[in-house]
Amino acid sequence: MTEAAASPASARTAAEGEADAGEDAAGEPAQPTRFGRADLGWIALALAIAAGAWLPRAGRRPFWLDESLTVGATGELLQTWRHTGGTMALYYLVVAPLAAVTNDRVALRAPSMLFAALAVVVVFAIGRRLGDRIGGARAATFLASSWFLARYAMEARSYALALLLVSVAWLGLVAAATEVDDERRRRWWTVYVVAMALAPLAHGLAALQFPFQVLALALLPEPRRWVRRLLPLVAILAVEGVVLFGIGAGDVANWIPPLRYLDLKLFCRVMFGRAWIGWLVGPLVVLATGLAVRDRVRRRTTATWLGIIPVLWAWGVPLLILAISLVRPYQAHRYILTSLPGVALLLAGLLARVRARALAGVAWAVLVGALLFNQPAATTTGLEEWPAMATQIRTDARPGELLLAPDLLRAPLDFAFEEQGPAPVVRPLSPTDPVGRPRRLYHFASGTERSQLLGAPAVGVWLVDRGPSARARIDALLADPAIAARYREVGRWEYELNLFLVHLEPVPA
Repeated sequence: MTEAAASPASARTAAEGEADAGEDAAGEPAQPTRFGRADLGWIALALAIAAGAWLPRAGRRPFWLDESLTVGATGELLQTWRHTGGTMALYYLVVAPLAAVTNDRVALRAPSMLFAALAVVVVFAIGRRLGDRIGGARAATFLASSWFLARYAMEARSYALALLLVSVAWLGLVAAATEVDDERRRRWWTVYVVAMALAPLAHGLAALQFPFQVLALALLPEPRRWVRRLLPLVAILAVEGVVLFGIGAGDVANWIPPLRYLDLKLFCRVMFGRAWIGWLVGPLVVLATGLAVRDRVRRRTTATWLGIIPVLWAWGVPLLILAISLVRPYQAHRYILTSLPGVALLLAGLLARVRARALAGVAWAVLVGALLFNQPAATTTGLEEWPAMATQIRTDARPGELLLAPDLLRAPLDFAFEEQGPAPVVRPLSPTDPVGRPRRLYHFASGTERSQLLGAPAVGVWLVDRGPSARARIDALLADPAIAARYREVGRWEYELNLFLVHLEPVPA
């Protein structure tokens, strides 16, 4: 082939490369073109990865404590909002109609899977705006491959909804800041304001993304103009904060222990992956962060501003939560789920710097494969064996025997009973609510466990407890002379995560 014959193809390749790179001749990002078949193909691939990881396992993992509380909350929405600081108010409203007609695990988890899938699509759109179509595809597939996204996509809680709203908010912000058409810019700004206003109603800590969005806007030319446009949203978030804290949001998550080194390790597992995956992905994310910051320091362009967006998104909330937790512990690792798209975008941005497309493609495939390697952890870690406990009680309990459990432990046990069919033969001792109907708010019997046992009829009692000190509490209770004179232990079962079931019978006269 001669040089003359080769040049048209070379020209086409160069043009395609420039278009795919998403930058104009001045080095500024070009306005994204309309979605086409190629975009839909990449989105389909990302969603196929997500569906393959989530759907086959959505019913495998038993409902755990928090998911059971979701089911209970949907039956008493107003009381739940009033007594739990409005936590997850928007999610409860969304899932309540579904919970009213079914207790199927997959069905109840379906909204979260839908929200997580939509978040993957939104991250594709953001990646496309930050770079190009391939960048969006890489970010979307990285996010879809995350074991931690799988964990909370397959959970009947509000974290996936918060992730979706935060992702839409970041998309609206980026689009509003980069659109050249005034009408489109206004529309995208409205999208940003609405999504960010709704996010704290899905989960209160989603509001922690807002300071980093303000920082992103402050890095734009004419930051005062953007700050003025933020004032309505600031007012909305302030009102939400006053209302939520007024009904007790400040007392939410008061079970979290003081900050430990273990919490740092858990945050790293969430962001980068478990075991050797974290050692592969973590340094790459740190490298991508350093390069993005370096570029921004050297050149104040729209392109480098876009490069700093994933940095703020990925690192902002985790670091802020850790800082807050030095004063008031909030460092539950699931609270940083909304930062995962930033990590995916950083990895995608790093691969965009690799000039050899074949090498970048291989690196993308290796990273996706590595992330998928962690997938089993989404269904094999942190299991709570409530169905096994419910089965044990159904099998051995005699009519008229009593059930004694802390109020928080009744919800998952009641849900397991409800899943299995007719109500069990045991009657409630405390809480006093009927057995087999999960609630969010239970009613205590007066007195301590000791006084409740001593005041109960002379029948068998099933005692439930959980926690690192549960065994010691049970042993101390049964060693009490008054209890020992009245009850004898006839069975004890220990399940994963320090969950205990004890069967007591009256001492024969």
